[in-house]
Amino acid sequence: MAKGVQHNLENASLHVYAYVVLEISDALHHGTVNLVHILREHNICADFMAKEASYSACSAHWTRPPTGLESLLLGDNLAS
Repeated sequence: MAKGVQHNLENASLHVYAYVVLEISDALHHGTVNLVHILREHNICADFMAKEASYSACSAHWTRPPTGLESLLLGDNLAS
């Protein structure tokens, strides 16, 4: 974890995911990460997962792709 992030965590009582946000912020600030926006319509797998998340009342963890995603992943792989 970056020194600035650790310093921020020591001085505040933060949300459970605050450390993730701080690490991302630190990486963006130091230029080690490049973000690119892609419309959901151009990434059907991300669109599928976003819709799945909107239907879910809690977080979910999968050991394999959710029903319906596997065929999209295969199609995405074949198109690359």
